[in-house]
Amino acid sequence: MREYKNRYGDVFTFTEDDDHNILWQGNFEFCRIGMPNDYQNAYNAYLKDNEHSQSLMTLNQFKSVVHHYDEETLSYDYPKYITMVESLRDEIDMVDPSGGPYLMRGMSLDNLGFEGYKIEDFKPIEKGYKIITEKCPMCHQANGHKMSCSTTKAQVYFTNDVVKDLNGKIKMFKDEYNMRSYGELEALVIAWAAQKGILENGTPIAQAGKTIEEVNELVEAIIKDDKAEIVDALGDILVTIIIQAEMQGLRLTDCLESAYNVISKRTGKMVDGQFVKDDTGHPGFDPNNASNT
Repeated sequence: MREYKNRYGDVFTFTEDDDHNILWQGNFEFCRIGMPNDYQNAYNAYLKDNEHSQSLMTLNQFKSVVHHYDEETLSYDYPKYITMVESLRDEIDMVDPSGGPYLMRGMSLDNLGFEGYKIEDFKPIEKGYKIITEKCPMCHQANGHKMSCSTTKAQVYFTNDVVKDLNGKIKMFKDEYNMRSYGELEALVIAWAAQKGILENGTPIAQAGKTIEEVNELVEAIIKDDKAEIVDALGDILVTIIIQAEMQGLRLTDCLESAYNVISKRTGKMVDGQFVKDDTGHPGFDPNNASNT
């Protein structure tokens, strides 16, 4: 059994059962639950309504745009289809108790002490949730494979050189497709900030100062054209604003969506390497002294 203490002092326990699933128990009195959406009926209606169109959205594109809400008209861009998107109420894809830990499908459980385990699903149990872990379909092992698993036996029929080449290609494939999702990385950053006492003892003003410090480092890296330092600075900036959002009780993705909903309707032009927004509705507007956001 492993324990996790969040920034409010709530203690959660994680216990592995005989099926390599994890029993997650603790105080869930104040908790957000995410349910996945079913877009298929809405997408089928979109395809039928636009069957003669030469340019159709893919399902993934449709999932993104169908939620767009126009702040000026106070309406959805696709009011017919948004009402057809349903929540799968018998499924859970995210659990977020107040103060953490934030867990979602596809997330690694490495930071909770279960190395190699990933979340496949959640099932409600008494005093918490059973985390269903991803498993090998052949041996049902959650982290790797059993020695007797047929997926590990294929190598005996190849020469060492072939095996080495295959292992290299498998590693490349895993490196490409097993990258952590943004949601997982965000949760890891928040957990790290909680463990270091930043969320409990830090202040939003001090955290904003860290963001400014990292932005200055980005400027220096751009001036030097140092790609490695640019990568480092951009990552550090993102870390600081993830923590800031958590301090404010916000999700950074919500902030990003709010900003996009504004800029997606913005018009303007490029001036001296910057996008300058149109603001001609305001008296005294000077396009040479306009904001680029």
